[in-house]
Amino acid sequence: MDSSLGAHYYLARKRKNSIAFYQMEADPMFPGRQMAGVGRHMLLLAMGVTDRPRLLIELTDSVLRQYDSALPEPIVHGQSQQVVRFVGRGSGRILTEPLEPIMVDDLAFFHLDMGRDGLKFPHPPTNLISGLYGKDVALDSRYLTAFARDVSLISKEQAAAMVPPTSLSRFPSDLGHSGLQYSGIYEDGWASEHVFVVLAPADVKVKNKLTLRGMIPMINDQSFECLLTIRVDGEIVAQKKLGLGDYELSAQIKAGSGSRRIELIFDQWQILPNGDSRPTSGLIKYIGFSKDQLP
Repeated sequence: MDSSLGAHYYLARKRKNSIAFYQMEADPMFPGRQMAGVGRHMLLLAMGVTDRPRLLIELTDSVLRQYDSALPEPIVHGQSQQVVRFVGRGSGRILTEPLEPIMVDDLAFFHLDMGRDGLKFPHPPTNLISGLYGKDVALDSRYLTAFARDVSLISKEQAAAMVPPTSLSRFPSDLGHSGLQYSGIYEDGWASEHVFVVLAPADVKVKNKLTLRGMIPMINDQSFECLLTIRVDGEIVAQKKLGLGDYELSAQIKAGSGSRRIELIFDQWQILPNGDSRPTSGLIKYIGFSKDQLP
């Protein structure tokens, strides 16, 4: 909905820095899918609202160098407000807690505030001519906070049907799993300094083994090290100082029903080379549960 805070793309006129969302475009990470650049404020008209619906938000900031690919922390305003806790950089998908819309003349509304103002893409001069002329002309005039892959209101039945996977190993395809909630992972598997994924145990009746396999690249510093802390549902289950090269960590997780929130927290990161410039703490090759128990 067009509003004073978030304007329609074709109605913005002089309010170029207050556009809610831009035209759909091809998603370069997921062939056949689309995404749209979004500004700060979106007024959402909710159609066919069910009892205590939830908002599914899927974002990517992998290519937004103006934020060093950091994800925003949106705020959903209804009868009350919720902060959507994206973490790290790259991409993510999060399902909010149940919401109550604001009712105006029997119409249901939500206000989605991305929590930061939109910025234009930086475009440094690439040759002598572009360095001398047109320095004030933006090649992309959009004020962006993120690219949105999905902003959907879903029922509690649809939310209950979102069954998470037990593991991730194929990127980007595994990040497209419809039941996955996550944040802080670039689509090609590089991890930011803070990652979370919600995974289902392989068997809820027995203890599961959580395994993480990854790689710390050699970029500029042969002595580079970082401390990795793994949390499951807020509890530290593994911690290790990592050097360059491949690594593997495993931890035994107690039996129990329901999905588990796994957090990876790195205390250092590097910048990917060759013009990539994304901050990363390493490559994720596999993370998941198995029924194999540790000795």
